[in-house]
Amino acid sequence: MSLLQLAFNNFKNNVKTYTMFFISMIFSVIVLCNFEVLRYGETIKYLQEKNDQIMSNLMSVITVMLICFMIFFIWYATNIFLTKRKKEIGIYAFMGVEIKTISKLYFLEMMFMGSIACIVGEVIGAIFSKFFQVIVLKVANFELNVTYDVTFKAIIETFVIFMVIFIIFTIKGMISILRTQVIDLLKADSQEEKVPNFGFWYYIEAIISVLILGYGYYCSTTKNSNLIFPAVICVLVGTYGLYQSLIPLLFKVLSQKKSILYRGENIITLSNLTYRVRRNYRIYALISIIMACTICVLGGAFTTKNSYEEQERQILVYDVAVISTDNLFLPNTDFDVQVDLLTIDHDVSSNGILSENDVTLMKYSDFVQIVKKNELASELSKLPKQLKNNELMVLDRPGTLMTIDWGMPTTKYQIVDKTYDVVDETRVITLGWAVNTSIKVVNDDVYQSLVNEGETIHFYGAKIKDQTLASSVANQLEKSINNKTTHIYNGYNLLEKISWLKFVYAVGSFLFLVVMIATGSIIYMKIYHDSSEDKAKYQTLLKIGATKEDLNRVIIKEVSLLYAIPSLLGAITSYFAIGALGDLMSMNLTKVYFIALGVCILIFVFLCMCSIHTFKKLIYKN
Repeated sequence: MSLLQLAFNNFKNNVKTYTMFFISMIFSVIVLCNFEVLRYGETIKYLQEKNDQIMSNLMSVITVMLICFMIFFIWYATNIFLTKRKKEIGIYAFMGVEIKTISKLYFLEMMFMGSIACIVGEVIGAIFSKFFQVIVLKVANFELNVTYDVTFKAIIETFVIFMVIFIIFTIKGMISILRTQVIDLLKADSQEEKVPNFGFWYYIEAIISVLILGYGYYCSTTKNSNLIFPAVICVLVGTYGLYQSLIPLLFKVLSQKKSILYRGENIITLSNLTYRVRRNYRIYALISIIMACTICVLGGAFTTKNSYEEQERQILVYDVAVISTDNLFLPNTDFDVQVDLLTIDHDVSSNGILSENDVTLMKYSDFVQIVKKNELASELSKLPKQLKNNELMVLDRPGTLMTIDWGMPTTKYQIVDKTYDVVDETRVITLGWAVNTSIKVVNDDVYQSLVNEGETIHFYGAKIKDQTLASSVANQLEKSINNKTTHIYNGYNLLEKISWLKFVYAVGSFLFLVVMIATGSIIYMKIYHDSSEDKAKYQTLLKIGATKEDLNRVIIKEVSLLYAIPSLLGAITSYFAIGALGDLMSMNLTKVYFIALGVCILIFVFLCMCSIHTFKKLIYKN
């Protein structure tokens, strides 16, 4: 029998044995294929007509994220698969087959598996690509007719990306086989379980890990953007330290308490968990970190959704507006608001620094009147009821999607020859995107005293609330004004330019779901691997008198805790992380956190039940 035939026969046999590995490869291809089809399809082309540069960059970033995810996922899955095969490989070597021949056999077998997984994944991905696009567009609230447009370029690029990553890790496996001794290959599937020897340095490491993690959490609550990087580093280091030292120590302490150790089947459960967590601390730490990062991705997606909704209100507060340095004579019935602004472009500074070239001022009385016309009178109760001659209030630039404070807030403005204290800063909707600049609201007397220092801008705003009519009115005004001194604003045209925010929300939500399923699958594969190692031990326990009911309780406890521990730490970390994200973006993301956590729990509970079923089936199989 040729090496190629032997590799193919091994592939057929191992597909049945390692179904989870094969399915995980197919799943990763399906995800990548769907995004590649979307990337090169008509849907993105339509969105790129409105936001070419942003959408191109966005799809590139998403593709890179997916590739990074696939690298980690394939790396872990191939490692598990190789570990399971090492005993079989060792038997081949023991029977006299050369290691080089075995490594070639492994390479061919993996190529069969990778190629078929890629082809199957691409076929399924192509078939469901239209469904995927419909879901994304529905979540993003785009009214588009999706066509079935699977391109050859998308299929080829998916195949190349997956196979390059897969071949790299397959070659890594070949090198591992070549460098491993025959005796180590034979023992690879039945490593001796030894509870680690907890010396003095374990306790020191545990204490240091808790302190580092605690400091990281503290940094995330300070609302200081300069502490973001230290917080991330501390959380990463602290999480790894907890799994390496503190959690195994806790199980060790519990196992030393006879009242706990000899209660039911705890002696087996605690022994297994002490060994498992310490041995696999890197994987479980990584799972907790991925969980926290993924929840933050969903938080970021919801942030863009909230930003879009806020920008939509800002853009359409006046569907059509006229902004002019000329005092125009326009029909009063066509406009809901007419107000004057004052722009001063000299002798302007903030906090004593020439950080601004000009300043736009509005009378306090006009501000109050406009807010009331915008039906936001309730917002006025949160703002100063009047302004003194040395005070001003800042209206944030309406076109700001999100605000991150990287430095000291502005507390003072110097305009011409006077200094004004900032008494409040607000994003309450006033003139919207029609005047897309920060406006400083001042006392009416102050405004009047500065009129001769700057240029008066006349604003006329209309609430039409009909896209067709708004476009018609804007076109008519364009024909009758001086384009050098007057600008016509059409909110509906501008709204299309930020439609990419809705797409980010939809794709971010999907990525969250995909990564969480993949993360749960990693735990599933790890437990499946561990159950194979434990098979002989559990069957021995059955022979010496243990009942299936006793072992079932042990399996349920062990598997449940292996899902619960990384989930709990991930939930705690993500709570602080998403809280910091909400503080930086000035948004309350608590609701998003609980939604994301609920979805994670549902996924993990389902996979935990599958793991328990698989564990039992493997243990009791003769």
